[in-house]
Amino acid sequence: MLIKAVILSLTSFILLINIGYSQTRQNEFSFSYGLYSSNGAWIETFGQSRVSAFTLGIFSLEPENIRETGPVLISYKHVLNSRFGLGIIAGITHVKYDLKESSIFTKEYTTTNVNRSNLTLAPEFDFRYLFRGNFNLYSLIGLGFTFVDNNNTPALSVANKPDHFGFHLSVIGIRFGKELGGFIELGTGYKGLINFGINYQF
Repeated sequence: MLIKAVILSLTSFILLINIGYSQTRQNEFSFSYGLYSSNGAWIETFGQSRVSAFTLGIFSLEPENIRETGPVLISYKHVLNSRFGLGIIAGITHVKYDLKESSIFTKEYTTTNVNRSNLTLAPEFDFRYLFRGNFNLYSLIGLGFTFVDNNNTPALSVANKPDHFGFHLSVIGIRFGKELGGFIELGTGYKGLINFGINYQF
C-alpha cells in the first residue's frame, strides 16, 4: 500500500510539473540513503534513556536492541532554470527496538516491542549557487507530511507515534558527474544529518 502511494504521488507530480514546458526541460531522478533522520530511533531513544533522571527515578524507560533502516529515498526534480529546482521526494524509515518501562510503584518491567514504519512525502526546493564543470554546490529545503504505521506489541504504548509534518534543510549539497552523478548532503530533518546517493539528469 505504501509503495503504491509513492508511485502514484511521483507520477502525478511529474505529469503536472511538465505541462507547458518545451523539449529543452531538464529533469532528474535520485536514489539515496540517509543517516540519523528525524524519523529514526536515535532522537526518541536518547530522550527515553533520560526519563529516569528527569523524573528523579520515579519512572524509567530503557531502550534496547535498537535496529533502524533508512531513510531510503527516491525523488524527482524539475530544474526550472540554471539556479532553481522544484521536485518531490518519498522516503521510508523503519525502526525496531525493545522498550522496558518501570516505576517505583511496580516491581516488574513492562516490555514493548517497538516496530514502526514512516513514509514521508514532501515537495522540495533547491538553490544551486556554484558550478564548476561537473561539480556544483547547492542548498535545499523541503516541507511535507510523514505517515506513521505503528505495529508495536502491545498495541497501546508510550512508543506510539502519530502522523506528523516533516521538515528538512540541507545546508550544503555537493553533486559531481554529468548525466549520471553522485551527491552528498549535510543537514537536518527527514533525510538525515547525512544523505548520499546517485542521480540521473535528462
